[in-house]
Amino acid sequence: MQAEYADAFDTQTGSYDEMCAAYGEERKMWNSGGPEMEETIEYQIPYEGYTVPVRLLRPVKAEKLPVIFFMHGGGFVEGDNDTHGLVQRKLAAYSGCVVIGIDYFLVPEVRYPVAIEECVAVCKYVNTINLHLHIEKTIWFPLMY
Repeated sequence: MQAEYADAFDTQTGSYDEMCAAYGEERKMWNSGGPEMEETIEYQIPYEGYTVPVRLLRPVKAEKLPVIFFMHGGGFVEGDNDTHGLVQRKLAAYSGCVVIGIDYFLVPEVRYPVAIEECVAVCKYVNTINLHLHIEKTIWFPLMY
């Protein structure tokens, strides 16, 4: 199986788009099955004249839940909420927390540290609308995986 997915991590051949496509293909096997969420909502959070996509995963119906902000892996070069969907769902189910996956923009679309600034902006924005999302304002866990 390792040889089958080796192209997903080959940064020496092919274009950037081909590398990202191979990574997305490799991650498909990691995202099947897993816990079902009570609620999954796609949001667009405003930031500096454009929007940052986020995915809110609520594992159970509850008045308020703590929140985990999830910044997916991929070295700010590849990956998204779809490539890390299963780990986000498992994190939500096992922790009992709302998970907000931040689908920050990647290099080369933006330059460092824009992706980190987008993540910070999402956290601040969610803090201002926390009652609407039914999350606990005082319990936050940022996580980069």
